[in-house]
Amino acid sequence: MLSENFIEHLNESLGRIFFQESQNYIKLLQDLGLSQEKNEDFIYFWSTYSDEIYGKFGYLMDFCMDIEDLETSETFRLRQAYNLPHQYLSFMGEDIEDYLFYDIKSDKVYLVEADGLNDFIEHQQAEKEWESFLAFIQDFLGYIEP
Repeated sequence: MLSENFIEHLNESLGRIFFQESQNYIKLLQDLGLSQEKNEDFIYFWSTYSDEIYGKFGYLMDFCMDIEDLETSETFRLRQAYNLPHQYLSFMGEDIEDYLFYDIKSDKVYLVEADGLNDFIEHQQAEKEWESFLAFIQDFLGYIEP
């Protein structure tokens, strides 16, 4: 769960989504199979903050805007072109050559270099792995809990 200090940091640093749109995004994420129990931090973050988010590994696309029309999303494209398993969601900016995948089953995040995509899909081999979305987003933003 995101701490009050981290939420305050995010509120000062990132653009927030209007309440009604936030509610729509929560439903959209739940329709993709995410749950408040297992994916609480991912749902909170992407249903609260909007815009391209720059950090340690490039930038994150505005994920919920990308999946509003799933069939035009980066996740859908990777599923169609490379058979990306449905448990993974892609949220790295599309003009970045590497990939960031969120595993909705485990809450883990994986950084995959462009030439390692097939190894990731077939053997779950990644350049870097975070045990949770919270650990990832804090690392990505360079945030250290006081």
